[in-house]
Amino acid sequence: FEGCSGLTEVHITDLTAWCAIEFESFSANPLYYAHHLFMDGEEVTKLQIPSDVASIGNCAFYGCSGLQSVEIPDSVTSIGSSAFEGCSGLTEVHITDLTAWCGIKFYNNNANPLSSAHHLFMDGEEVTKLQIPSGVTSIGSYAFEGCSGLKEVAIGSGVTSIGRNAFEGCSGLQSVEIPDSVTSIGMNAFEGCSGLQSVTIGSGVASIGEYAFYGCSGLQSVTFRDPNGWSVGNGRTPIDPKDLQTPATAANFLTNSYLGNTWTKETTD
Repeated sequence: FEGCSGLTEVHITDLTAWCAIEFESFSANPLYYAHHLFMDGEEVTKLQIPSDVASIGNCAFYGCSGLQSVEIPDSVTSIGSSAFEGCSGLTEVHITDLTAWCGIKFYNNNANPLSSAHHLFMDGEEVTKLQIPSGVTSIGSYAFEGCSGLKEVAIGSGVTSIGRNAFEGCSGLQSVEIPDSVTSIGMNAFEGCSGLQSVTIGSGVASIGEYAFYGCSGLQSVTFRDPNGWSVGNGRTPIDPKDLQTPATAANFLTNSYLGNTWTKETTD
């Protein structure tokens, strides 16, 4: 459909079938030009993904600016590249189960509708205070990317890893406490969390990815529960534990001095 600039409407009959289409590029999808999706003669503004859908294909709703909200069922386990890119009209993402949501594989940042909508809802209420359930062991990459409506996050004691870009763009967050159960924080995990003022790094964390706190301009205090054994970069340049015992210095290291380095900690059995 490349170059079909006069398109204004795309009509389909089955959302399950539509989600299964693998578009090879954004211009393969007529929605890129039309911006408005219709089913049974009515424009789809409140998109409800059917419960028999396990995977939403690449570029599935690319450019569909007519969408205002989307409901993702627990059955969905993967969302393809750029599936919701350009959905500028989205303001709400509705889910029913945080455990299922944390386990979705998003193939890139624009796969997650939150990158456009910015507001997450569960049981009809906006989630501003996020409680990661105890049954969750891993927060997937891009899981809450762009969710600026989040104000607080409580990470359950069962979580062992935080994926890359997991909380990117959550500009409403003010503080985060990472429990001792977490062993790794992915690259760019908290990128763009400009409202973040304080972070606690649990004693179990042994790896912090590059640019994990990039753009966290308000971060003033970082508390390492275990400041010993840390080094940065491929050369494993050691960091003096005394520096990490000072919250302001630790914050500067994470957001400035060693921002583009992988942090690793020696662990003892």
